Amino acid sequence: MEGLGVHRFWGLSPAEDLTQLLERAREESGGAAEDDQDDVLRVLCIGAGDIRHALRTAANLRRKQKANGCKRRVEFREVDALEQVLKSWSEGAPFDVQNLRDRRLRHFYGQRYDHRVGIVDGDYQNAVKPHASIIHYKQYKHWRETGIAFEFGDETYTMPNRSMASYAKGRERGESKLRRGFWTDVQVGPYFAWGIDCERTNQHATDLFKVANKGMATEQHRHTAVHVAVFNVLSMLHTLETGASYTMRKAGDVYSGIERPSDPQKFATSCAEGIMQLKDNVSIVLMSGDSVQSALSSRIMRIIIEKNMNPIERVERSSLIVASTITGKSVPDLLAPAHHQRIKDAAPQIYDISSRQESSD
Repeated sequence: MEGLGVHRFWGLSPAEDLTQLLERAREESGGAAEDDQDDVLRVLCIGAGDIRHALRTAANLRRKQKANGCKRRVEFREVDALEQVLKSWSEGAPFDVQNLRDRRLRHFYGQRYDHRVGIVDGDYQNAVKPHASIIHYKQYKHWRETGIAFEFGDETYTMPNRSMASYAKGRERGESKLRRGFWTDVQVGPYFAWGIDCERTNQHATDLFKVANKGMATEQHRHTAVHVAVFNVLSMLHTLETGASYTMRKAGDVYSGIERPSDPQKFATSCAEGIMQLKDNVSIVLMSGDSVQSALSSRIMRIIIEKNMNPIERVERSSLIVASTITGKSVPDLLAPAHHQRIKDAAPQIYDISSRQESSD
């Protein structure tokens, strides 16, 4: 679909807890297979668009988590990569999002550009409202026209969201080049990923989907997809930080579950340690849906279906080879002790290479 663009910054469905999907699959198959009995959950997400599934899964694992005291320090190369990303978001990096998005819209609509209001209305009535009526028409229409999906109060939004900038391949004077611009979705929007469903932790959360005058001509949702999206983000972050469910304390107020800790420093340290404890319990590989990785995704699906092989092991093996080459460290040195035997069983070759390198040194 042309409207989805080259890069995905959000998905097309609500967040799922991947552990629950696994449990349902096991129930349908009549129980877990012998090779599924593992303390580590390994999941491959293809074309997910964003990390919502990983966040939901990690949040629920955090809620069930037993402390194991493991910690991890950030490597220098990770700091460098983060620094490059953050610098690209600085005000010094030019990003005329209004002009770039208008070009994107003109290319998408083509000769229908001057009739886009009617097109948007048709898309909403035929494709959005029947499936997710909590997405309000005015909000959807405003996002299609301006790119602003979430507005709060009387705020004005004049600064560009530089995190929406990305690079796409193009040709200039016969040569292939990467061009920085606005290459993402201008048709579906982020509401389906974050704003049409949530965890019903109490009656206040359930009431976010309450419909007034149901069945009548004046039928209308009491709340919108924006309220649900805010609740989802707060819920995931709160559970990741504290290991507890996020519950609204006041009807209609999605922020009413926020608490102020008596000791912010101690609270932050405890949250950070709790989050880091997840790293040995779950391994989620995310693959976006751009043109390059779509081809790779197709190859992985052939591996799964035709050869009945685990593609995550191949991704891990390739990542470890690259990491070992870049850092100069052996594969065992790059792994947490809990993963040594598993990787050694799955990819003995890279262990043998590491052993020979250490012997030659």
